[in-house]
Amino acid sequence: MKKVKELFYSTELRMVISLLMALILLKLLVSDEFLEWPLELKAGLVVLFLLTALLNASYMEKRGKIFNENSNLAQYLSILAFSSLTIYAFFRAYVVSEFYQFVFALVVGVISFILTGLLIWGLKYINKGRK
Repeated sequence: MKKVKELFYSTELRMVISLLMALILLKLLVSDEFLEWPLELKAGLVVLFLLTALLNASYMEKRGKIFNENSNLAQYLSILAFSSLTIYAFFRAYVVSEFYQFVFALVVGVISFILTGLLIWGLKYINKGRK
């Protein structure tokens, strides 16, 4: 029970939860359905999004301490993010029916793939330089 309590109060978990909440709120804010909602709900979601952004900003100092302990962590997270974007973009290019969406998804996929390769290559040279 003590481990669960420590995990619940850990800074890393709170930071991840607040980032996920910010992504979900951002998805809601940019959706087409958002324009049809009542004004009170729109204002509430915007305030909630801003509060989440402030919460994330307060964790930036603590996140810097985490990244200083493991300097390759930011590189690994960037590789994970760009490889996920690559997979999603190529899937999107396969699924869409409009030509302009296909071209846009393909361009994003190729750029993400190149950046993923460069990040992996850079990680190889960072590790080689430390030895």
